[in-house]
Order: sequence, then structure tokens, then C-alpha cells
Amino acid sequence: MDKKLLTAIRLSKSSNSNQAIGIYRKVGRRETFVPALIAAAAFCTRNSNQEFEHVRLSIGGGENTPQRLPSSERLLQGQRPDSELWKDLHCALLDEIQTASDFYASSDYRRMMAANLLVAELMQRTG
Repeated sequence: MDKKLLTAIRLSKSSNSNQAIGIYRKVGRRETFVPALIAAAAFCTRNSNQEFEHVRLSIGGGENTPQRLPSSERLLQGQRPDSELWKDLHCALLDEIQTASDFYASSDYRRMMAANLLVAELMQRTG
């Protein structure tokens, strides 16, 4: 299996008129000392019209190869949150996310968990 190494993180300063949203969630069989079944992360801003900007979505954790989700990011870009957008995002995430299977959880279960986590957290943070 190919291993990847994180070598840099770039953080851009958002303008005061933008609302920043940052999310990170790890789901495991226990809270500590076990690999994650899935980890999901998101960062975006919302402009004064409440439209999403600078959207970044990713999953990883445990045996899952870290993965950016560019198709799902493009779906959110420039949109205002509503129930239809959340349904469309959930479907897009299920299509785009690639996860591993192991003794503890199937790929389908991990993919559903990651999509549910990202949509639920974004919904909660955007009202």
C-alpha cells in the first residue's frame, strides 16, 4: 500500500466579512488508542450572501487513504444551504468517497458514515 506523508498545511486568512466553518470528526470503536473507522474534515467560508466559498472536504483515518473530494466541493461552491443542497451533497459524497474494508467495517458502511458526518456537521454549522 502506498503511504503518504503530510509535508505542509496552508491556511489563508479570510476576510472579516466571511464566516469560517471548520470541522473534524473521527469515528472509532473506542475514543482513544484505536485507529479510526473514518475521519472526516471540512473547511469553508460563507460570504455576506451566505453562499459557500473556499470549500475543502476530505476523508481519511485508519486504513482509509486520505482523499480530497473535489466534485462535492464544486457542488457546494457558490451555493446557499437548503434541504435540496444537502440531499444533493449526500448523494455526491456517496458517489465520490472511496474507503477501505476490514474485519471491523465494510467500505459501504464507512462511506455512508463519512457522508452522514460531513452533511450533518455542515447542516448544524450553517443553521
